[in-house]
Amino acid sequence: MAITTRAFTLLRRIGEGKTLKPDQVHELLELLKTMLGSNVTTILDSFRAEMNSKLAAIDSFRAEMNSKINSIRWLIGIVGGAMTILFAAMTVFVAILALGG
Repeated sequence: MAITTRAFTLLRRIGEGKTLKPDQVHELLELLKTMLGSNVTTILDSFRAEMNSKLAAIDSFRAEMNSKINSIRWLIGIVGGAMTILFAAMTVFVAILALGG
């Protein structure tokens, strides 16, 4: 007999006002414990899978953001370098003009 069927039978007897023998009470408690354990395990496995999925999405997002930040750093470096060269050239040009060049 299936666990759920046997548990239902014993619970139905209680619902009908009948008393259970001590071994039947123990059996019912063991059946309920087994059923609860399997449900908890299923719920935990589902929760664990969902959390792993969320963590994978977060890791992917973090990697994408790191890539964008690195690109922005390179861009700032290139623009800053170009501006430094431009200012240096302008300084040299002004110095040449000032010296009557």
